[in-house]
Amino acid sequence: MKKSILILRITVIFTLFATSLVPLSLAHAEQKRVTGTVVLDGKALDDKATIINGNTMIPFRSFFEALGMSVNWDQKTKTVTASKNDLEIKMTNGILKAIINNKDIPLTQAPFLDETENKFYVNTRVVAESTGATVEWDNVKKIASITTKN
Repeated sequence: MKKSILILRITVIFTLFATSLVPLSLAHAEQKRVTGTVVLDGKALDDKATIINGNTMIPFRSFFEALGMSVNWDQKTKTVTASKNDLEIKMTNGILKAIINNKDIPLTQAPFLDETENKFYVNTRVVAESTGATVEWDNVKKIASITTKN
């Protein structure tokens, strides 16, 4: 009886210890950022892209403005709205969808606010392709090349 209680205690302690390490390793993995470059019509943007789960994310303001879009940031809802002619794009912090011309578009990576840089990152491909641009990815050089329809 004492032996089985001892084994149970050891098992519980081991389980608690092992599961407590998982969040630490995930937090460490999130801190490792892979950066890349976004090139728009042959010109590299000043802001570096961040690659998360295979998605190239770029700070919204410089990207949208480089595309010639007007930009609005709603601090209360943490939502960015960009528009140009008959195109409107909305993305909200942490939400796995974009709203493009009032249509929900699922995202594989949610936009996020980097409070250390005070920048809001959005999915480069989704935004670029919604404007009619084409996107090519060089995985070796970590460069997203965007070509717009001029």
